[in-house]
Amino acid sequence: MMQKTETKKGVAKKAALMLAVAVGAYMVYRKAAYERQRAKEWLLKAEAEIEENLEQLKNLSEREYDRIVDTAVFHYGQLYRVNARELADAAEDLRADWERVKEEFRAAAAKAKKRVTENSSKEE
Repeated sequence: MMQKTETKKGVAKKAALMLAVAVGAYMVYRKAAYERQRAKEWLLKAEAEIEENLEQLKNLSEREYDRIVDTAVFHYGQLYRVNARELADAAEDLRADWERVKEEFRAAAAKAKKRVTENSSKEE
């Protein structure tokens, strides 16, 4: 008789442990989704700030781009309380876009120059 009681207690403990693990996994997953959403939100805002700063520049160097990226990532990282590893990863990803940004900047500058030239020739 003693054996059955211990077995029931063992099963109950295992069931309680499994339930706790399931609840814990659910809470981690739920929190992870929230954290992913927050990360996406602050990163989009940082990218928008970077684009805004780029539009104000006449010349762009890689050093200046890196400075703008670092400033925006640091600002939004502080605002959203992002950990240092995520900040470093985000900054690295944004810096990796340097070649694309450089080409877009050159294309936009050429387009603006062409527009200015066309407008000045129409006025004459």
